[in-house]
This record gives sequence, structure tokens and C-alpha cells, in this order.
Amino acid sequence: MMITLFFLIGLATAYYRRKKIRLKSKNGKLICNMFKNCKFLILLILMGIFLISFAKVHYLITEIIFFIICYLAYSVSNEFSLDIDRDLLFLAWFMTFFIFQSVYIAKDHRYFITMVAPLAYFLTRGLTWSVEELKVKFREYNLTLILLTILLLSTMILSVASQIPDIEKDNYNSKLFNQEAQNASYWLMNYDPEYKSKLIYADLWSYFGWFLQTDVGKMPIFRNNQTIYAGTKDYNFTEDDKMAFDRELNKTNPDYYFGVWSMNFTNYEPINRFGQVTIYQRK
Repeated sequence: MMITLFFLIGLATAYYRRKKIRLKSKNGKLICNMFKNCKFLILLILMGIFLISFAKVHYLITEIIFFIICYLAYSVSNEFSLDIDRDLLFLAWFMTFFIFQSVYIAKDHRYFITMVAPLAYFLTRGLTWSVEELKVKFREYNLTLILLTILLLSTMILSVASQIPDIEKDNYNSKLFNQEAQNASYWLMNYDPEYKSKLIYADLWSYFGWFLQTDVGKMPIFRNNQTIYAGTKDYNFTEDDKMAFDRELNKTNPDYYFGVWSMNFTNYEPINRFGQVTIYQRK
């Protein structure tokens, strides 16, 4: 948050000062001329549509709107002698992945790796502008640079230190579930040596498919009359959701089902449990 604040301060200060520079226009007033420019007005309208429709329409439509925004921004910047080519490049890089990955219901930290480079570019730009535009000198030293460097390093160290307990907890939970999935899979191998010829479904199917070394059907998640295959943030299922799980099992009719969410089914009974993982068999 602190780095973002520096970026916004530097950006606002830089553009405030640079708007005083005379640009190629008849009356020398950039804002007035820009609002007389049809492309700029269309750009503002599209930006409004983009913000309102974001995550509410298909992501490809949002991508197309954003592409048009970038094209108009590039065209308008050329007309007013503004050099934003590199900024647009990194903005397009960031937003392309941001828009695409916004469709995932379950977000993961690793998805953000594709956006780290453009984010680092804009943060660096912001810090550079802050140092240049808010420069405070004492003798030969740039106090703004020294203070921002100390504050930035302190923020990074505190941020990392504050996340270490959560990282350790998440790693422990991941290792624990991985072990439970492995134990459940190996148990089924011994319980039914012909398991590879049977139809098997599972929540978090990739774990069990790996350990069993066979095809495992992907059990979707049911939430508020919706069928979700990409995961969900809330695993507190209602009775209607649980009935939807039961209907799905009766429809696919697997021989075995590895359930992670504790539920009761009409035609399936639990035959063993390993921590969070329950193995169900068709009656």
C-alpha cells in the first residue's frame, strides 16, 4: 500500500507540473482541447463502460473494450505529443492477464506472477517521479530518496515478516492434506486391486488422480443453483447444495467417491476416512 501511495503521489505531482508545458494546440490549453477531441470523449465513455461491465460480462468482451481504449489512448497521445508508448505497453501487459484471470472464482497467489513485471515497472515509475518531483535536498544529499528508501525497505521487511506465520500454516495444511489423500489412495489400492477398472470420482480430483495413477472424474462444486468447476471460497454448503451433490453422484454413478466435504448420500456409504478425506462406495 505504501509503494502504491508513492506511485500515486509521484504520478499526480508529475502530471500536475508537466501540464503547464505548452503543447501543440492553438490556444495552449491541453484539457480544453482534449475535451473538444472526439476520440478523447469516446475514450472517457469506454473507460466508464469498462469499469461498470468489468467481471459482469464475458472476459473477451472486456478485453476488446480495453484494446479499443489502448488504441484511442495511443492515438490521442500522439495528437497531443504525449509519450506514453511504454506505459501503454506495460498497462496492456498487466490488464490482459488481470482481466483473463478475474474469471477464476478461486484465486491463487501464483496467478499474479504473470503481472509482476508490469507492476514493478509502474511502481518504479512512481517512486522515480516521487523522488524527482518531491525532492528535498540537504547539502549534497537527496533526503527524499534516503527517506523513501528506508521506508520502502522497512515496509518490505515488515510485510515478509508478517506473512511468515500464515505461510507456515498454509504449508502445514497442504502437507497434511497431501498425506491424507495419499493414505486414502493407497488404502483403496489394497482394498480393491481392480480399482483401475472402476469409475472413480473425487473432490480435488488432481490429488487422487496422481496417487492412484488412473483417471479420476472431477466432482464439481454446487453453490446457489450453480455448478462450479473452478473452486469456491465458501465451503459452507446449504442443504440444497448438498442435495445437488447427491444428485450428481446418482447421475454419474461412480463406484468410489473421494469426498473432502462431509455429507450424507442416499446411494453411497462411507467405507473409510483419513482426516479430511472420506472414501464412499456405491451401495
